[in-house]
Amino acid sequence: MGFHVSTLHNLPTGGIEYFVHVLDMSSGVHARWIGDNLQSLAASFGKNAGLVTGPRDLSEELYQFLSRNLAGGLGAIEGILHSTTCLVISEGNLAHTQQPVYLVPLATSEASESAHDLIQTLLRMIAGALGAGKLQELVRSLGAHELQLSATGRGLFVVNLRRLNRVIELKPNVAGLGLNLNAVIEALLPPEARQI
Repeated sequence: MGFHVSTLHNLPTGGIEYFVHVLDMSSGVHARWIGDNLQSLAASFGKNAGLVTGPRDLSEELYQFLSRNLAGGLGAIEGILHSTTCLVISEGNLAHTQQPVYLVPLATSEASESAHDLIQTLLRMIAGALGAGKLQELVRSLGAHELQLSATGRGLFVVNLRRLNRVIELKPNVAGLGLNLNAVIEALLPPEARQI
């Protein structure tokens, strides 16, 4: 399945098991080529995975998302993001995933037939690995960077505490001076989803 979107907000939050985002902060040559050939490249992904591309603004939004939400910051990968086209592979929507995200550098910023052939082959390999449940093996063999995103409050304890907090009103007061404990609890909990 292929998605050509102008913003990450336009991606579905359910129904797609994996997203393969194209991030091109360099020349944009490869992202444009992938966008022009999106339907044929995405055909091998099937219905459970989506190849995501869009205008340069989408790459900038994805870059900003990673800089805000990577545990430990961009660090060593910042140079890679600015020098080459990369794939950012996530299990589910980036705003909600609890799994590691993989960064796969593709090719230098030069446009050539051989670079595009390599990208096409790599995308087919990734689609095959997704279908066979062997994504981790493939991306590790390719030397991909495994990235940890900041935590979201989607654990069982946090979800149940959030539900109770919505139902039980905790606003004790003494002599007209009160404290809204519901707001305190909500402020202390991690966000339900990462901000895109």
